[in-house]
Amino acid sequence: MRSSFPEATPVRSSTAVVAGIWAGALVMASSGILVGCRMTHNYRSPWAGSEIESFVQEYWSGADVVEDRSIGVVTDGSLVTALPDATSEFTTTVLALLSVDAEDR
Repeated sequence: MRSSFPEATPVRSSTAVVAGIWAGALVMASSGILVGCRMTHNYRSPWAGSEIESFVQEYWSGADVVEDRSIGVVTDGSLVTALPDATSEFTTTVLALLSVDAEDR
């Protein structure tokens, strides 16, 4: 089920900010960049049913999934993943990593 993307460069060795919320975490996982990284995703209760949760389970293999649903945004170096109800915190975190002041926008 995993994609046939070329092997991904580990995020920790990159200066790029890589961020995903909602389906973004699944796209990131399918590329392999979440292996060895702390992350979160919404493919579990209460956002997804057990059938979907089982279907995508293999994508999180090798990732350090933060199970605490009260933590809306998880950063690991320049990697950011977020739960769907943490859009403001996600945006603020990404802007901070990009060194952009949200008040300047």
